[in-house]
Amino acid sequence: MGGTHGDTSFMTRQKFVTTLRQELKQPKLELTQFPTPKNQAEYQQLVTFVQQQVLPRLSDQ
Repeated sequence: MGGTHGDTSFMTRQKFVTTLRQELKQPKLELTQFPTPKNQAEYQQLVTFVQQQVLPRLSDQ
């Protein structure tokens, strides 16, 4: 995940991936399908979506 691909004025792509993985306690969570948020509200929406929709599906596998 090198370079600045996916960076926004709110957060770099690397910071987004690192922060979200830490917050969700999922250090290997694949995040390529999610865009880097442009603001705090978008970030919180992504956190909520992943918690409610993605993580339950991962635990079912």
